[in-house]
Amino acid sequence: MSFQKIVSEMYIWKKMRDNKRNIPNNGITALKECNKHLFPNINILLELFCCLSVSVASSERSFSTLRRLKNWIRSRMVQDCLNGLVLMHIHRGICSRLNVDDIIQR
Repeated sequence: MSFQKIVSEMYIWKKMRDNKRNIPNNGITALKECNKHLFPNINILLELFCCLSVSVASSERSFSTLRRLKNWIRSRMVQDCLNGLVLMHIHRGICSRLNVDDIIQR
């Protein structure tokens, strides 16, 4: 596939398209109407075009998953902290005898 051949094919294909009244409005229709033997390079380009994804949903899903994971971690950390505070309140008699500096150093 050389650049000059592609340019030549596109020039001829455009001239043929200009003469037609019904111009395809999507890649699949253009691919069906493209003569594979007359325009092999344009046919390949149209096949590639039709295979491209319409959106970037996979990356959007990744960011959405990351956002949900971060929210879960944040809520889980808050829950663990709350559980720890409740246990410290329940066992406040034991906690009052503990030296906080010794715990921090460990």
